[in-house]
Parts: sequence; structure tokens; C-alpha cells
Amino acid sequence: GLGLAIARRHVELMGGQLVLESAPGAGARFSFELLLPDAEGMATAGQRRWSQVKHLAAALQVRYAFVTQFSPEPTPMVRMLAYWAGDAFAQNEEYELAHANLGNMYSTIKRYDEGIASFKRAIELKPHYEFAWNGLGFIYEMQAEELIAAGNTEGGRAKYSEALAAYTKASEINPNKAETFYSIGLMQWRLENWQGVVTAWEKCLKLNPNHQSANEWLPKAKEKLQGR
Repeated sequence: GLGLAIARRHVELMGGQLVLESAPGAGARFSFELLLPDAEGMATAGQRRWSQVKHLAAALQVRYAFVTQFSPEPTPMVRMLAYWAGDAFAQNEEYELAHANLGNMYSTIKRYDEGIASFKRAIELKPHYEFAWNGLGFIYEMQAEELIAAGNTEGGRAKYSEALAAYTKASEINPNKAETFYSIGLMQWRLENWQGVVTAWEKCLKLNPNHQSANEWLPKAKEKLQGR
């Protein structure tokens, strides 16, 4: 309602984006990420680290706010520092969203091994975590493309198969997300399984008839299936 619109506006004003994850019968989760400068005039480094996050979390009445640190030099590194637990910062605690967010950030800076480890830990904590399965599939897909580009076709196909398995698991958890079925079809295309491509993209278009890429490439996949 109105509170959600206000929260989204607050987050957007600070350069972030409010993200919704939901599934029938499982409820909804809202999250956001912000890059925040240190507050000026604070007495200690610890206060500078937490001040803005604490006040933002309290203002928006969120249950959890995760604090991560990105260090670009000398080697890009992302680590979780702590999370806001409603009334105080807690450390050395595990929460699946934190690991999934770390996985997403590692993926962005192409630290794929760390990203895989983070997504897998999120899945250990919450096996039916669609976001983590999709994130894992994306990293496997990126690894496959790098291997193919380097001339390792066999290794690339193996990674495409891993990506397909992860995307398929995500689709089983949430069968109402068109983009996941598009990703499944794309992996099937890479593996030259034309029936799998057609099946996945038809499901994608059933959920989202306006999906541009599925509309464009489905006829070509059907031609492949018919041996043209």
C-alpha cells in the first residue's frame, strides 16, 4: 500500500532499488542494497560504519538490514560485516539473504568461485530459495561462456548443464516466473536440445506473452527441432 510506495521512494532517493521476492503460499520478502558514505562527525569508525544503516532501518521499520563492505583494491573483495536485527547490530550470525546478496555481488565482480560458495551456503540455509538457485545458474552460465570463449567446449557444455539444473530447480520452486523459463530454454539451446528449448520458451510465453527474446527465437528453435 502507501507504506510500500513511501519505502520505495526513500530507497530510490538514496540510489537503491526495492526488490520483491514472493511465492504463492510462502509470503513476500522486500530487500534493498545501498552504497552509503561514512557519516561525518562520528566519534569512532564503528559509529561511522553503522549510523546511516541503523537510522534507515529504523525509519523503514525493516526486520533485517545487511551491512557489506566492498574493497576494490588490491583485489576486489566483498564481505558481510554484520546485520541490523531490529534493535541492534548482530555479528557472526548467518542468514540466507546475506549469503545470496554476497553471491550476487561476487557475480558482479566476476569472483565466481566465491559467488558459488555464497549461493550454495544460502541454499543450505534455505533449500527452496529461488533467488539463490537463479543466481547459481547465472554464475554457471557465465563460467560456461568463458570456457567456450577459451576453446574448452567440453568444459563449457558441462557448465551449461549445471546452469540448466540450477535454473530448473528455481522453476520448480516458483513455476510462475517467465524469465526463469527463458533461461532454461537458453541453456537448452546451448546444449542443442531443441525440444527442451521449445518447451521452456512456450512456458515462458504462456506466463509473459510479451517476452521479446522468447517471441523472437522460439520460431527458430522450432525450425531446429524440425531439422530445417
